[in-house]
Amino acid sequence: MFVIAFAIILTGCSSKSTTFVITTDDAEDIGDVYGSNDFFEPVPGTYTISAEENTLSTTIDLKIVRRYENPDYIVEKFILEAKDKEGRDIEINHKDVEFAAENMTSAYKELISASTGDVVKVKFTCILADSKQVKEVLQSFASCDIELHVDKPEEEDFLSALERDILEAEADLDDEDMENSGASEDWDAILDSYESYMDQYIKVLKKVNAGDANAYSEMMSLMQECNELNEKLSSANDNMSVAQATRFQKIAAKMASAAAQM
Repeated sequence: MFVIAFAIILTGCSSKSTTFVITTDDAEDIGDVYGSNDFFEPVPGTYTISAEENTLSTTIDLKIVRRYENPDYIVEKFILEAKDKEGRDIEINHKDVEFAAENMTSAYKELISASTGDVVKVKFTCILADSKQVKEVLQSFASCDIELHVDKPEEEDFLSALERDILEAEADLDDEDMENSGASEDWDAILDSYESYMDQYIKVLKKVNAGDANAYSEMMSLMQECNELNEKLSSANDNMSVAQATRFQKIAAKMASAAAQM
């Protein structure tokens, strides 16, 4: 995991935006790094946090200062944390105000593929409940941390495990058995659950890929549901009919197509 932090100096604030300056000294104050090496830092200059309805956003120029040692690692979280002039986290309803990197995975890939000396622009956004919260954050904002959390990929991630289970289930389908068996009500119910699960998983996967930090808890819940669904697939009593097997394969293909587009 990385934690990359820098301080900023507030230079101006209106109801719609606030500007701040990152000095050379600020940019060099990288902070702690966990899990890999620090390899970029913010470019000194003046930046703006803008408000559009209930959304705050800012784009930070990040300069690659050294080679990244772990390009095979995966990104888990990429955020900008809002701080007040005392360096404390700004909170709304007892929850820290965080700006999530847009298209988190794409931003991370662009950073790690850039060469030393290159500058990569990363946009961070924060969606708040109303204009009152927007005004509160703009007025309180005085410094921030940028945190990039990465980790070594597991030997088999959740999607790979799901694809493996699908392939194994397809391999267990004997063509002759399917031709000779009628439609099973058990399989119809399982396929209904399977399709509903896949639709939900695709939605959450898109949110995770877009950098929505809240989507990770949803993903954990879905992983538990996956285990339960796999048990149903394994314990089903009858063979699938040809129509059911075709439906199963179409659902699996939809999942694979969605994953390929991430």
